[in-house]
Amino acid sequence: MADSADADAALKEADQTPLPEEEEEDEIDGEINTAGVSKEEMEMAEKMAGAINKAGFASVDELKGNPALLAALQAHMSGLDGLSSGLIENLPPQVKRRVKALKKIQHEHVLLEAEYQKELNALVTKFEKLNKPLYDKRETIVNGKYEPKDDECDWVDEDEEEEEEEEEKKEDGGEEGEDVKGIPDFWLTCFQNCKPVEAAIEDQDVEILRHLKDVRLEYAEDGNSFTFLFHFEPNEFLEEEVLTKKYFTSIEADEQDLVYEGPQYKSAVGCTPTWKKGKDPTVKVVTKKQKKRSGPGAGKIRTVKRKEKINSFFNFFDNIDDDINEEGIEEDEQKMEKLFREFEMVDILKEKVVPQAVLWFTGEALEYEDESDDEDSDEDDEDLKGMFKDGDDDDDSDEDPDYKPPAEQEQPAECKQQ
Repeated sequence: MADSADADAALKEADQTPLPEEEEEDEIDGEINTAGVSKEEMEMAEKMAGAINKAGFASVDELKGNPALLAALQAHMSGLDGLSSGLIENLPPQVKRRVKALKKIQHEHVLLEAEYQKELNALVTKFEKLNKPLYDKRETIVNGKYEPKDDECDWVDEDEEEEEEEEEKKEDGGEEGEDVKGIPDFWLTCFQNCKPVEAAIEDQDVEILRHLKDVRLEYAEDGNSFTFLFHFEPNEFLEEEVLTKKYFTSIEADEQDLVYEGPQYKSAVGCTPTWKKGKDPTVKVVTKKQKKRSGPGAGKIRTVKRKEKINSFFNFFDNIDDDINEEGIEEDEQKMEKLFREFEMVDILKEKVVPQAVLWFTGEALEYEDESDDEDSDEDDEDLKGMFKDGDDDDDSDEDPDYKPPAEQEQPAECKQQ
């Protein structure tokens, strides 16, 4: 297999070497149907093909095994963005007119999708009210206010038989375990098992989150906002027992939209926690010494203390004052990155962690997430094979250990009539 340096050199040479016009025309006329393909696209495609051949890659697996070449190919392919194929420009006027009519129909479809989203939001609000008694009961069990009865604890997991045998052995030992109230560190454990949330938790946040006793969501009737409510037991850090943050969204479609992208975040209103003295996890006190340069007491050194903002989970409760979708905000990369991380955390809290909290506590939710990631990865692999397929389908049987060739005389079964 060619190494990364060979691949890069081949790509560089392919990118810098102009193709002879006569050779290009002969190959295009003889083998490739160029209808609707621009000259720029053909040149880019031939350069990429030449680069792959010169690097000596014979299969998709070899290509996938060289990240440097894949990255270079991706860079070349991104150069096609925005290039017109010339198809639309060369259409007759009457056909262009009909295309515009289709786009207007497409926009009407977008408006219907927005209406569908409104109905969906109404359903979410309705069923959140139905879920409230279940969340209430969960809260009482987690915080030791209610001890579930035997018939409420008869859920059987697939691998529970071995665990029950071990528990019986411990009980036979005659030693009683300590009396534990509720389920300690329930929400902290949920958060730590969820990567986007865990990434926001700093060391100084952990002890505070041990006092988190419940997390709730409230949806507005109009479907345009929702609010997180974080409930804390009395503790040595916070004065408040409830911290909130409200997110405003828009589900309307714009006048020129041809694709509906779903609800969009607009802004958010948090709260300002009242921290007990010396307990604020969002700041650190920095001590600096300053020397007076002039005037009375010049040369004297004084000590100055000031607070500096630091990373903390509790920065989550800061406001998002700007309209997130306004022009110009995308130019602030740091701000956009921060918003992206926050919205990723908000979405997973809202859609998965809060409604499925017990699975995040036990870690079972991670298994479902891993299965989903594996399925996505398999689909990506299939897409990649489709892009760089070499046309030899007969080799599949050699790679599949379970493949059984049909008997020589065996005939395919006929379809039965219904």
